[in-house]
Amino acid sequence: MRYLRANLSKKVGRLADWSGGFWERRYSAEPVLDDTALVGRLRYVLTHGVKEGLVERSAEWPGLTSYWLMPGPAVS
Repeated sequence: MRYLRANLSKKVGRLADWSGGFWERRYSAEPVLDDTALVGRLRYVLTHGVKEGLVERSAEWPGLTSYWLMPGPAVS
């Protein structure tokens, strides 16, 4: 992860002409021990753009997403 994060931040920094910190904190692996934890992690990832005020609904996220593959009620 250290190698990936270092190289990814350098390349994105060059593309965006951006210097400074790219990642908020150090990487940490969080175990997903059951279905409830899995749903919680998926909900967090899918709704992050909404929480940060980048989009009004998860379905509006312009980037890579698995939103449309999720069964069940839509997440906002």
